[in-house]
Amino acid sequence: MTTSLPSYPFESSRKVWNFPDLPEEKASEDSWITKLRNRVNRLFRDTSASYQDAYALDAHVESPSLSYTAELSLPTLLAKLHVAIAHPAEVIDYILQNPGLGPIVMYACLLTKDEFRHDATITLDLYQDPESDDRYLTIYVRQKKYDKNILKRIDKICDEYEPALRGQSGWLLLTTDYKHPSS
Repeated sequence: MTTSLPSYPFESSRKVWNFPDLPEEKASEDSWITKLRNRVNRLFRDTSASYQDAYALDAHVESPSLSYTAELSLPTLLAKLHVAIAHPAEVIDYILQNPGLGPIVMYACLLTKDEFRHDATITLDLYQDPESDDRYLTIYVRQKKYDKNILKRIDKICDEYEPALRGQSGWLLLTTDYKHPSS
């Protein structure tokens, strides 16, 4: 998704990736949010794209609400990573209902893509338990030929992002369902 920044009238449109700052995470160089920013910068360094703090965008956009941030940032980043969103409206709605979850989802998707690269398809979806009201986001990793170490690789990624879920409403699961990538 491309947005135009009015403060750059002589430059072409720039892709802008937005995410909110988490104040408690600012000081740590080893924090997941710092790692997320570094990964996003590396991802977009060969393009004219950049990331911006959602609140810094206040000067350029009338109402840079969390909704604006989630709706623009997640699809932009996931499109760049070739991560599919099975049901975008439901996924974005769940993130809006659980506002701290958006950057964690982005971080988990970046980690998953880094680990599996072109070896798998990655899909973000909202899981709804058919026997209860339990709902949570799920990242599915699917491979044409399943690696015997796929669960160890998934566990390694979970160890990276799950600490960020502490204190958040909502949940994010990373798993495989052993289905074919075209499912």
